[in-house]
Amino acid sequence: MKMSCREVFLLILAVSICSSSLFYPTLLAQQSERSPAPQIETEGTQEVIEPAPKDIKEAVGIYVFLGWIWISIFVLVYILRQKIKEADRIYRLRFFSPGKS
Repeated sequence: MKMSCREVFLLILAVSICSSSLFYPTLLAQQSERSPAPQIETEGTQEVIEPAPKDIKEAVGIYVFLGWIWISIFVLVYILRQKIKEADRIYRLRFFSPGKS
């Protein structure tokens, strides 16, 4: 069975989305289990560093951001593929050939 270019692209897309969404929650859990970083005192102000999201709203925000990034990458790749197809079509038609008047 021979797969077309579109099927291969969709397969790679599905695998990358699944792998990123499967491994990301475990990375968040590992970050929240770490011991807190030592705090350095600076001129009377103390900054608190939060390694993991505090509530469900922050966690969902992270997933929305990651989804938006992946969608924008795939849209840009799709547009680039369409531009390349159009350039190939124009090249095959010899639209810009010097012999054409």
